[in-house]
Amino acid sequence: MGNKTGRWGIAAAVAAAVVLLIATAMSPVGAYIRGIDPNELSAWVRSFGWLAWIVAILLIALQTFAPFVPFVLLAGANVLVFGFWGGFAVSYLSACAAAVAAFALARALGREWVESRFGGRKGFARMQRSLERNGFFYVLMGRLLAFVPSSAVNYAAGASGVKLRSFTLATLLGKLPIVFAECLVGYDVMHMHENKGRLLLMLAFIALLAAAGQAFRNKLLIKEEQRG
Repeated sequence: MGNKTGRWGIAAAVAAAVVLLIATAMSPVGAYIRGIDPNELSAWVRSFGWLAWIVAILLIALQTFAPFVPFVLLAGANVLVFGFWGGFAVSYLSACAAAVAAFALARALGREWVESRFGGRKGFARMQRSLERNGFFYVLMGRLLAFVPSSAVNYAAGASGVKLRSFTLATLLGKLPIVFAECLVGYDVMHMHENKGRLLLMLAFIALLAAAGQAFRNKLLIKEEQRG
């Protein structure tokens, strides 16, 4: 009974945080953030002084639970505020921590709740079945190739039998090159005259991953049809 009560207490706390984040996204603050460019966003974050890193972490968490802006926009702003390596560290660690929080929320609330909220989304059920077979591999591929939305990976993994350790390790490994590339893109867009060649290279890399993700998704569809 104690474990169950504790689990629901954690779920309630995380759920309250998620509601607060989503409310922020829908508020005038969220609308303001959605309508500005990285330079304006970075100036806004920097205006908080020593609290800027906390604001940056909260924005990444907000984007994880309610993706109101592209991640690359926040990554670019963080790089402008904290420098490349500082911005990368804040973006990467915050994204991984928020993904684990979403996983924990789904695990605490249970499979039925997750399926009632997200089961109707295209590819969600297929992702769950894949995770049941090889959780680490499919979380890793989901991070690297993004053949399904990142939020779907978090919730589907939490509602399946994937172990927290496997999910966390796959997330840490999979998000590393992607967040690094998005930070580079965000930085180079702001310094295009200096790094045009690298920017094109990173954009080509991201496009290649997107194409590979689509191919991987098609392969999964074929396997599902064969099993069916």
